[in-house]
Amino acid sequence: MDFVSRETWGALTLRSLLLPLIDADIEGVVVHHTTGGSNDPQQKIRAHDRYHRHTRGWGGGLAYCWLVSSDGRIWEGRGWNRGGATGRKWDSRTVSVAFIGDAGDELPAAAAAALGHVIESTKNRYGKDLWVKPHSDFKATSCPGDLLRQWCATFDPKAPTGAPDGSDGNVRAPGFSLDWGALAALFAGLRAEVERKPLRRWRRNHKPAVTAIQARLEGRGYSVGPIDGIYGRKTAAAVESFQRHQGFLRPNGRVGVSTWDAAFIQ
Repeated sequence: MDFVSRETWGALTLRSLLLPLIDADIEGVVVHHTTGGSNDPQQKIRAHDRYHRHTRGWGGGLAYCWLVSSDGRIWEGRGWNRGGATGRKWDSRTVSVAFIGDAGDELPAAAAAALGHVIESTKNRYGKDLWVKPHSDFKATSCPGDLLRQWCATFDPKAPTGAPDGSDGNVRAPGFSLDWGALAALFAGLRAEVERKPLRRWRRNHKPAVTAIQARLEGRGYSVGPIDGIYGRKTAAAVESFQRHQGFLRPNGRVGVSTWDAAFIQ
């Protein structure tokens, strides 16, 4: 496999010390994808490094441990150090690997092989019984897309053997897709419910809306406690912390439409 180091692709100077992953803590591998296309992977990685460092304010910069490009190259992110892409609870327990771009309808065979190499290397380093899961298992997100979610399922020991590939070895999308219109309508309905009756403690809330905001805040690094649809003390504290960090929201621990939009849209 062709390996590209941080120095080679031009990573920004770290603003904070990276923390090595602890062998005994690692439970699995989380698969992501980046935004944008798959062309010019070095430019894409450097752009994400700038975004994570300057816009998100992460001292470690690029949040993924490893990345792979469509041509099969493996790019060093944070390496065998704690990442920042999956969520505060899981960043110290997992190794994150991202496909550069959106796999769309086809995952090139070279990229699938590179992803497999990172996963095998992780298992050799931390234990053969590690699981492999998509990012969407940990937060309300479309990442890493339908195709990579299906690809992750091939690592499930209970899954049928064999991968959905063509004669050229490229993994192709299944013959179905999510109903994005229905999902958009569901989200709009939750937002309308919040606009009508803000979420807060000591009020009987719309449980799906509470579950959605809990999952969203947990994914953004705010500890809400159990994601159970109950607007308890920890959820209210997480909401207030999120509001304070935004700077333009009133830190009252309640989720009105302004806080909802800041959490999901910004």
